[in-house]
Amino acid sequence: GERVTPIRAVGCYVPGGRAVYPSSVAMTVTPAFVAGVEEIVVCTPPRRDGSVHPEVLYAAKQAGATRVVKVDSPTDRELVTLKPGDIPDPGAAGEGQG
Repeated sequence: GERVTPIRAVGCYVPGGRAVYPSSVAMTVTPAFVAGVEEIVVCTPPRRDGSVHPEVLYAAKQAGATRVVKVDSPTDRELVTLKPGDIPDPGAAGEGQG
């Protein structure tokens, strides 16, 4: 038979700002949860007051997300995918020098 092994972690981007998209949570987190992914991180922009919309938080919890992270920029989304040891030190020799 076929053997299916889920990946360890996924990041699910949920758009935000002026509109709320809990359906994006359902469309991204639910398949990862069903597949057996161990860590499911929802990334979403914060509201003007810095909070995450309660509907997104509720949907994330119900769908099986393990963490919700506020992201403000593409760089933030990229950093969520890295482990602390993978983030380059801008002052390291040879990095960014040209």
